[in-house]
Amino acid sequence: MLSTPVSTSVIDLLVICAMLTTIIVDKAGNGGTTVSGNAAAGTGSWFWGNGGDATTGNTGNTDGGSVTNDGNGIFNSAVTNQAGNGGTSKSGTATGGNAKRQLFGLFDPFASSGGSATTGSTGDSNGGGVTNDENAIVSSILANKAGNGGKTLSGTSTGGEGSWFWGNGGDGTSGSTGNTDGGSIDNDGNIIYGSAVSNQAGSGGTSQSGSAAGADA
Repeated sequence: MLSTPVSTSVIDLLVICAMLTTIIVDKAGNGGTTVSGNAAAGTGSWFWGNGGDATTGNTGNTDGGSVTNDGNGIFNSAVTNQAGNGGTSKSGTATGGNAKRQLFGLFDPFASSGGSATTGSTGDSNGGGVTNDENAIVSSILANKAGNGGKTLSGTSTGGEGSWFWGNGGDGTSGSTGNTDGGSIDNDGNIIYGSAVSNQAGSGGTSQSGSAAGADA
């Protein structure tokens, strides 16, 4: 028994249908969390010792993953190509040590100062992007969703107090925060078709610098 030959156009149509009925593919990972520990400096000695300095470490990046498609024809079915959201990058709290406020500070030949406090800088937590690069690009509903920016938060810094009479209060410096850009969508082709609610760029996240308080002398 002879089999009926199947035309190339029918095969192409079946391949396209199989692609369009596949959902929730190409999901990039979300950024994780990087947190530096808190730093608390020691207190100075009873008479002339200065309070210790406190510095928290810098944190790394927590960018969301990206999705890149590169082929002869790209057919994005529903809910495909979901780039990852940015995570959280946070530096710890830094507290400078106090100088001892001795009873006989008026007669001390040296001034005791409070320690300084500096929080570390945070990394970036950008949302991932989606890139489709080919001659023909067809995107179904809810396809190509770029990741949202995450959070970068630098910690609070509090300088230590100086001694009663001549000591200086410590400085407080909060670290710089990283970028929290929303991801972008990049479709590069001669024929581009986007369905409703496709190609959604990511929203920007939150970048917040911590409080810095210098202590009283």
